[in-house]
Amino acid sequence: MHIIRVLFHLIVAGLSLLVLAGCSHAPEEIDLNRAESVIEQHPDSALAILQAIDGAALKGELRARHALLTVKATDKAYIPHSSDSLIHIAYNYFCNSIIIAYTPQNNITTLVE
Repeated sequence: MHIIRVLFHLIVAGLSLLVLAGCSHAPEEIDLNRAESVIEQHPDSALAILQAIDGAALKGELRARHALLTVKATDKAYIPHSSDSLIHIAYNYFCNSIIIAYTPQNNITTLVE
């Protein structure tokens, strides 16, 4: 009986750890959120945060957000762009993940897949 109780507690603890690990955010996502929160008032600080992230190592939405925020911070800091590759990364990702529906009143509604 004692062994069953110990096994039960081990299983519950293991499942709890799996749930907690699944709910955590990637460090890059936390940094992107931090950069986004300061980008309007302190674009240079946001750019420093973004430059510390290896954008090429990111995938999917994180990579597109990183690219878009980097372009925005660069614009707000009045730094000239040297290429348009970052905006293409964001554009390609978001164009492929957003459906644009036209309503009868010619209003545009965006629906995220």
